[in-house]
Order: sequence, then structure tokens, then C-alpha cells
Amino acid sequence: MPNVGTLLVEGYYAEAKYGLPWSLYAAGRWEEMNFGEVTSGAGVRRPWDFPRTRLEVGLGAKLSRSVLLKTIYQHYAYDQWVSPTETEDTPYDLYAAQLGVGF
Repeated sequence: MPNVGTLLVEGYYAEAKYGLPWSLYAAGRWEEMNFGEVTSGAGVRRPWDFPRTRLEVGLGAKLSRSVLLKTIYQHYAYDQWVSPTETEDTPYDLYAAQLGVGF
């Protein structure tokens, strides 16, 4: 970025999957992104985008060799800047189900 310098971002994730009886499984994932700082036109240093976190958990079942059923819950949040010294957490929740059929 020619006018603001180098834009940095650091992120990571961790995930796990655990097999359960009857061809069931449970899975989870945690991820986070944090952004580097830039100087605004007013001379204030602050991150160039909102920090983000996401938690996703789900259950799945392999009903047959070619049929998979999954349900998930996802919690996604980012910090909005209310002022240079305050933030407000803005969460989003998502529920979903998926049926996959191979042929």
C-alpha cells in the first residue's frame, strides 16, 4: 500500500475432530485474526481492520458410503471501535445443516 506502508495481519487457528460410535463425529475450530496498525490522517495509530474471532462446532454422521449429514453452530465476533480507547464486541451466530450426497 503506497500511502500507508506495510499492512500486517497475524492469525491462527486450531481444529479437532473426534470420532463417535455409530459413524458419528464431533468437530470444532477456533480462529483469530489481528491486524497491524496504521496512522490515520489525524495522526492516530490504530489497527487497519477490526480484530476477528470465530468458534465453530459441529456434529456429523456418515449415513452411508455416499451420504453425509452435518449440523454446525458458528459464533463470529469482531471488535468495533467506539472511540480510540473503547471497543464494542459485535457477535454473529449462525446455525446450519448440510446433506451431502455423492453419486
